[in-house]
Amino acid sequence: MKNSVFALAASASLLFAGSAMGASIFINNGSVASNNDFTAEMAAAFGIAEGDLGFGLVYDIEIGAGGETVEAFLVAAESGFTNTFTLDDGSVESISETNNEVLDFANDDDGSVSGTFGAGLLATTEMFFDSDGAASSDGIFGDLSFGVYFDTTGSSDFVFLAFDDQAENPDDDNHDDMILRFVAEGGVSVVPLPASALLLMGALAGLGALRRARKS
Repeated sequence: MKNSVFALAASASLLFAGSAMGASIFINNGSVASNNDFTAEMAAAFGIAEGDLGFGLVYDIEIGAGGETVEAFLVAAESGFTNTFTLDDGSVESISETNNEVLDFANDDDGSVSGTFGAGLLATTEMFFDSDGAASSDGIFGDLSFGVYFDTTGSSDFVFLAFDDQAENPDDDNHDDMILRFVAEGGVSVVPLPASALLLMGALAGLGALRRARKS
């Protein structure tokens, strides 16, 4: 068991070594849904063509060396439910939206949340979505409902976090029910992970949960 832990720890140190300032979003690459209502607005905000808009499911977010203050601005929503995004750095901040078709990609007038986190991977309790929909998906890292839209040209230092409150429904799997522009002082980068890295991160998370359970 100890050898397995040391091997995973060594692999993790290689995977996350040399983290730069800012925030890195580790994703499982996906494709932009054709029925997302806001692809044109997101591409325009990035200053790119719609064909250069990328999408992925968020597996985890790593805060760079020295810690980082991050902020999320509500820019769009398309849902009949009340959806909520929460940051918890010890002082919980949440933002909720019940209206449809909020379109304010150019301004920050629809509300925001911020948090300051130490270096390392965020816990699922530190950043998540939630919904009052009875059949809604959870909105934590690794779930089908937690996505991110990004600039595939690499010329932007922000992304759009996106929630789908019925991600299990193939007719509604478009991640446009709540969209927030996500920024960090040191910038935000997106890192597509190969399957081996996803398995490693899942194993590390499982070991952490096991150690916490044994201590309790």
